[in-house]
Amino acid sequence: MALWLYVVRTEIYQLLALGKFKAYLDYFKSFWNWFDIIGLVLNLLITVHSLAESGWLTLWELRMLSAIASCNIFIKVFDWLRLFEKTAFYVQLISETLAEIRYFGVLILVSLLMFGLPLAMLNHNRDEDNKLVDDIYGDYWIFNVLINQGLAAMGNPYSKNYSD
Repeated sequence: MALWLYVVRTEIYQLLALGKFKAYLDYFKSFWNWFDIIGLVLNLLITVHSLAESGWLTLWELRMLSAIASCNIFIKVFDWLRLFEKTAFYVQLISETLAEIRYFGVLILVSLLMFGLPLAMLNHNRDEDNKLVDDIYGDYWIFNVLINQGLAAMGNPYSKNYSD
């Protein structure tokens, strides 16, 4: 909680140091500032809910918020690694590589969805024993489609016997 208060204080100081109304608007235009605010709100929500033992969030919702908050923290840690001389080059290298392959990522996503969505549509007409797509992620059909398409593209490597 002390670390949370420190980060809140830092964000407030950043906001107040700007001084002008237009500068306040520029603060909220930054992706990283929104990322910080979302992380703070999520961590506060999770902490208050856990300490108060209230029932206004289900266990599933609490786990989802915790996963998003954990991901938020690790992305911040990745960003903070730019401060160190030995890791700054690698962080920059990974960031530039991801920026360069973003169009390829869009192409892969569209390709997976091109074959996966028809499978999901055909899956709705089948009973539980005869499904085309396994429900790995429950009701989140888009994740089920992507995982099943990825496994199909690999040729189901889990069924092969490599001991020979």
